Amino acid sequence: MVLALKGLDNPSCVLLRQSIELALKHVYFLTHPTEHAWATTREGYRALTFQHLIEYVRKTDEYRQAISDDLLGCKLADWYGRLSRHVHVQNKGVMKYSAEGRRIVGTLDDLKLLDQRSKNVWPLLMQLLVIFQRDKILRASDIEKRLIRQGLPRGHGLL
Repeated sequence: MVLALKGLDNPSCVLLRQSIELALKHVYFLTHPTEHAWATTREGYRALTFQHLIEYVRKTDEYRQAISDDLLGCKLADWYGRLSRHVHVQNKGVMKYSAEGRRIVGTLDDLKLLDQRSKNVWPLLMQLLVIFQRDKILRASDIEKRLIRQGLPRGHGLL
């Protein structure tokens, strides 16, 4: 929120988009310990693309059993694309920053937009992580489970 207040809508989108990538990488490396070791110890190890990660997740048994219509994958891909349009903008306007002592650049509309983006993306990521960490979540305390449920989209049917 602070980034948006300072007029840094673009970096806010970068961070939200990276959250999608990191959740997908978590799922991928969870099931690929050898590749995880390579990625952490070998310089120049190839980066995994979003397309590779989302295709992998969609092919897993866990995903197919939990998600019958691929709506989660479609929504994640859609949000990744929307956020990418902000991340790859090539103009000086996206680099603005309000220096200390100057008026705040961001507006209430900027904050509302960031809030709405977050409210759309975070439940999807929670849903993805619940699918692949179900055993851990089922062992969580009742309070933890309740907090997790509150972060999931309505009607998810996962817990």
